[in-house]
Amino acid sequence: MAETGTEARLRWLEIPIELPESGRSETFELDGIPLLLCNADGRPFVVRDECPHVQTSMQGGTIQGTILECPLHGGQLDLRDGTPVAMPIRRPATCYPVRERSEGAGLEIGLPARAVEGPDRRRPTTGPAVAEGERQGRRHRAFESGPEKAEDAREERK
Repeated sequence: MAETGTEARLRWLEIPIELPESGRSETFELDGIPLLLCNADGRPFVVRDECPHVQTSMQGGTIQGTILECPLHGGQLDLRDGTPVAMPIRRPATCYPVRERSEGAGLEIGLPARAVEGPDRRRPTTGPAVAEGERQGRRHRAFESGPEKAEDAREERK
């Protein structure tokens, strides 16, 4: 059967670990992306292994139903779509589709073609967010460097 829609734009890769016990999770990495394989009552889910609140690993978080709780601050998200369920998580987590391998035992993860091809695309390298970060970095350097370097930083912005 031919893939259509969203599935046609995904690249399916074998998940290199086995599904953990129910209610548990295990980390792995594919193409430089830290991932977390979760077993929610026998159903596999994969999310980016990064809490949307503080960018720490979600490994070891409690899983109840389809809700994953961050082990650091107790924020919760829904494994089905990454939706925040409890504070302090406010932004959705990145979730990836999972399916059983067509060639036999094991699971596959669907990564967007752009995440698999080319350079590491976890963080933007251009655009408004980067430009703002660069501006903040200049201000930060100016404050930390003392008055003699502040003038250099101002000149750099011109």
